[in-house]
Amino acid sequence: MSSTTEARVAVITGGSSGIGLHAARALRGRGLNVYELSRRAENAEPGVTHLQADVTDEAQV
Repeated sequence: MSSTTEARVAVITGGSSGIGLHAARALRGRGLNVYELSRRAENAEPGVTHLQADVTDEAQV
């Protein structure tokens, strides 16, 4: 990942919990448009676009 945020978009897998959730929050806090992929949306972060997908299933990614 570049040290600049010129693109202003981040895509995070596993963004509904753990490190992925904290990364989504941090990047959103820096003003990026954040998209997170995960199997569930229970912990969807406000301001982060949730995309439901199982990244272990190639057809869903």
